[in-house]
Amino acid sequence: MAVLMLTSGGCGQANSPVEQREKQGGVEPVQKEVEEPSLPDYDVTLDQDCTQGNILGRCLSVTTSATSEEAFRTLTAYFRDESPEAMAVVISFYPPRQTADISGSGEWFANEEAARAFLGPAYTDSDIQAIMDDDGMLVISMKVTLDELTTEMCAEWDVIPFRFVDGIMGPCQRYSTHG
Repeated sequence: MAVLMLTSGGCGQANSPVEQREKQGGVEPVQKEVEEPSLPDYDVTLDQDCTQGNILGRCLSVTTSATSEEAFRTLTAYFRDESPEAMAVVISFYPPRQTADISGSGEWFANEEAARAFLGPAYTDSDIQAIMDDDGMLVISMKVTLDELTTEMCAEWDVIPFRFVDGIMGPCQRYSTHG
């Protein structure tokens, strides 16, 4: 009988210290809180099905005071989630005031075939791959793009980017950055 007790006592696998604390209720599972970006205010002015070839998409025109790529990405993801049947979501963003000027765009594609169908031949294989690597998202903010182009242009001209003050002097200050 002593042999039986020694044999059964040594064959079981020992619990790790973490498992022991979990069984005793001493450890609570760690939950990471991921803060979702808040949905910017918006109004949908056009919402329709659109197809390219045989690929179903959803095309929208949306007015919003948001201008950042992050805000456009949040709205694009929201409309993607609201369109489970669509293989593409194409959004044109406009400022809230009546104007024909677009403030940005947001596009989502379920796969490469949908991206190629909706984007056309202007986008290369590497462009399509970069979009798919970014969760199928292509988001453009005209404000961000204009700011980047202005900074690049001013750097080429060796001047400092200038933010319009009373519409004077254009996008670059007229003096050199070098003393």
